[in-house]
Amino acid sequence: MAGQHFVLEWEHPVHQALRVRIMRDLRKHGVFAYALDVREYVMGEHFEGFTRRGIRLQREQVMWLRNALNEALAHWDTILV
Repeated sequence: MAGQHFVLEWEHPVHQALRVRIMRDLRKHGVFAYALDVREYVMGEHFEGFTRRGIRLQREQVMWLRNALNEALAHWDTILV
């Protein structure tokens, strides 16, 4: 269990220090119970686990972010050409 109120529903394969997961909040119901959680994960000599660096977004926020990222990437591509 991730925190005392959250349950891991899905996790994307690991990419470097980022973990991308869908978490379910046991205190909520319906679509608002789920959130995308993007968090830093450290594997070091003296510590392994999640840091406080991260963000948890509801579905509507993820959809907005996806559109913003698509626009940013399109602009990025024009800069690099």
